[in-house]
Amino acid sequence: MKKYIIIVCFFCALISSAQDSHFSQFNISKLNLNPALTGFQENDFQGGIHRRSQWNSVADPFKTIAFSFYAKDYFLNQSIGLGFVNDNSGDSNFKTSGLNISLSQVIIKNNTSTLYFGGLIGAFQRTFEISSLIFIEDEGFIDESIFFLDLAIGGLFTKKLNNITTLETGLAAYHINNPNQSFSITSSLPTPIKYNMHFISKHIFTKNINLESSLFLSKQSSFQEFVYGIDFQYNIYHESYNNIKLSLGVYNRYNDAIIPKIGFEVSDFSVNMSYDINISDLTIATNNYGGLEFSVFYSWDLKSKESKKEFICPKYL
Repeated sequence: MKKYIIIVCFFCALISSAQDSHFSQFNISKLNLNPALTGFQENDFQGGIHRRSQWNSVADPFKTIAFSFYAKDYFLNQSIGLGFVNDNSGDSNFKTSGLNISLSQVIIKNNTSTLYFGGLIGAFQRTFEISSLIFIEDEGFIDESIFFLDLAIGGLFTKKLNNITTLETGLAAYHINNPNQSFSITSSLPTPIKYNMHFISKHIFTKNINLESSLFLSKQSSFQEFVYGIDFQYNIYHESYNNIKLSLGVYNRYNDAIIPKIGFEVSDFSVNMSYDINISDLTIATNNYGGLEFSVFYSWDLKSKESKKEFICPKYL
């Protein structure tokens, strides 16, 4: 008999009802948060990797890895995003692999406010190993693999209150086409629409000290997630186009986990690491193991910043 059959079946059912990859660093995982965030960066291009591992004590750990690339104002003043995600969950080798393509565009812009709109289309394949599970009766599985398309839309609004404070808020809807994710011959499993809302406030206290407070709310059918926290950012070194920045933060996923976070930014590279400390009823079942997550991103411009400097010819008498 396969080990932890009841636990595995439970988690498979859980995943089937909520397909999305889950990251605690929600404000870094832009394609999962809001497609309007595509190209929402200072540089022309940005690319990186995001990885998460959790529940190492419950059968096989749940592992998620995502790659993303963004090009700002690349085609007809639209920003383009590409993303690949692979999710591997539990003893049943339950996998979800997908490719996302997103577009975003500035709709309204003035000196202090900007409104963005974005859309996303994704192609996904979901598989599992039926031989690793035991069923009391025939469940009517047609295949161990399914394919489906997914659609999402979102809006983003930013407001610069003054030279110190900038606000950002967004609203997005995922699975607006209710894709069917059922493996069964006799029934369908349409995915409920998921709504994401986020709010970020950025404050500049001094030349070297910034504070960023964030709030994230997600709702999909009866499932709700509420995360809030703060990041302190300190410029260790800043000169011309080179900088070294340290960030320390702590977040709370309501009734689930405390999430400390540390990050470094060196010139155009940024690295962030966080760990979910479980405070829910699953603490005993997970043997106090949480979720380790890290992300690495690199940003660059089509032309180097040095080449963008204005060259002033010297005047000779």
